[in-house]
Amino acid sequence: MLYLEVETGGHRFALPMDTIERVARAVAITPVAPAPRSVLGVVNVHGEVRAVLSLRRIAGLEDRPLRSADRLVMIRLRRRTIALLVDGVHALREIDPAALPSDDAIVPPASSLRGVLPLPDGLLLVQDPDRFLSLDDEALIEERLEAHRDGA
Repeated sequence: MLYLEVETGGHRFALPMDTIERVARAVAITPVAPAPRSVLGVVNVHGEVRAVLSLRRIAGLEDRPLRSADRLVMIRLRRRTIALLVDGVHALREIDPAALPSDDAIVPPASSLRGVLPLPDGLLLVQDPDRFLSLDDEALIEERLEAHRDGA
């Protein structure tokens, strides 16, 4: 399966290519509150308001100010398309799903982490984007997006 390798906070992550719509330069993000911890705010993408999630927050890393090299990866989840803020985008990588662990003792079921692959120069943290948000987070995001669309 083909994955897009991205970098955030000095760590490398892999996102499944079949969920990725496109990659764009990061733009100013409009904060919304209340929102789940992983949500930084919203952006307008060609007339469509999208929630922006922080891979830093999802991974438990510290926030930092937006930089010109940052990217927004547009990812299709089950219920919506989101923008995922990452520090950089690197390469496409073929990963055999059989190489990923299936044991919940290794990868907690509530985590977005699908598996960890050792590479010659470090670790690659393979993500499952559909696990970025809980059902409660989804409901809160929908509420905030509706309020933002209505001008609140």
